[in-house]
Amino acid sequence: MFTQKNFFISLYGIAIISIFIFNVFFVLSSGLKAINKALIVPDIVKEEGNILSEAYLRRIKLMKSNFSPTSSKNIIVENKLKQNYPFEEAISPVILELKSHSSVSPVLYIAQEEKIFGGMGKDIIGQKQAIKTSKEAYGKAQIAIIIDDLGLSKKKVAQFIKMKEPLTLSFLPYASGINKLAQDGRNHGHEIMLHIPMQPKSDLDSGPHTLSSYLSVEEQYERIHLNFSKLDNFVGFNNHMGSQFTENRQAVSRILKIAKEKGYLVVDSKTSPRSVLQDEAERLNIPNISRDIFLDNIPTQKSVWQELKRLEKIAKKRGHAVAIGHPYKVTILVLNKWLKTLKGKGIEIVPISYLAMKAYHKKQLSIKGSVYVAAVLSPVRFDNQQGLSNQAALSAY
Repeated sequence: MFTQKNFFISLYGIAIISIFIFNVFFVLSSGLKAINKALIVPDIVKEEGNILSEAYLRRIKLMKSNFSPTSSKNIIVENKLKQNYPFEEAISPVILELKSHSSVSPVLYIAQEEKIFGGMGKDIIGQKQAIKTSKEAYGKAQIAIIIDDLGLSKKKVAQFIKMKEPLTLSFLPYASGINKLAQDGRNHGHEIMLHIPMQPKSDLDSGPHTLSSYLSVEEQYERIHLNFSKLDNFVGFNNHMGSQFTENRQAVSRILKIAKEKGYLVVDSKTSPRSVLQDEAERLNIPNISRDIFLDNIPTQKSVWQELKRLEKIAKKRGHAVAIGHPYKVTILVLNKWLKTLKGKGIEIVPISYLAMKAYHKKQLSIKGSVYVAAVLSPVRFDNQQGLSNQAALSAY
């Protein structure tokens, strides 16, 4: 018999169910609104050649086709993203952190990542000249090989240009005809740098227009601008000699100030163990990296082979390594042979900009990463218990 008590119990049940349905609808609708906001493509993605933006567009497409707002984990999406985003290793610490939290919304993860990493490198002019790196480099030990002192012998430059792997060719600014040689190098898939002469401690002649800490400040700036004007379309510079100059923090800061304005990366050749070139580049937030090995300080086949083996060990242990060689006959001979041995070793030759920019991105991650992880992991959840109830992660930056 349907009593008054049963009526109130039924009414209470209906109220509970209504509240539950309303909450589910609110959670899903608010979540979907936030997703739609996350899917708004920022202006940066419209720029051509931006690796992060291209990856962002690919990811958004995947998200639209694969994402389910009630799913706590979407392994298919994660795997597809990994395949389509070779530069992902630059942010692997965050990816590993996020993977341990299955309730994180992939869409918000992507939106946050673009907010942090999408603008990085946007003002680095030299990156427009960077050689694109093969996806094969991802997950392998990566080696950049810089060939210094180029331009004085056109024949030797041509021999390096013929090599199939993407070398980094660094030209002396006082050599003649270097723009044509550099263009030939770019056309064959090599990256171009400027090899700026700097004051050594020895009596060796470092060439005309050498940067010296003994010059007046005005003269230093004149020579810096003159050297930079000698070559077109290069990604950055490294020092030719410079054991004296690179130890002088004030002098180094002057060339780095101009390099930053022009958007160039910096490679410290480490001709002095007390060089401050990389330290100052770090302080000024300029993409940079330093040399690990000189291949041919002893220009014999045996020695060059030994240095290349050392280079492999460093790369496999640390994930990357940087070598500098010179246009010596023995270097050309051994390098040609060594490059043919890399298949199956898990080693990939990459342009110097790839390693410098990867290090730059990791530095930005170390600065912003804790905020990033907190923003994604704490306020933003997408599982069966809690919907996407706020957009703190989207507005954190």
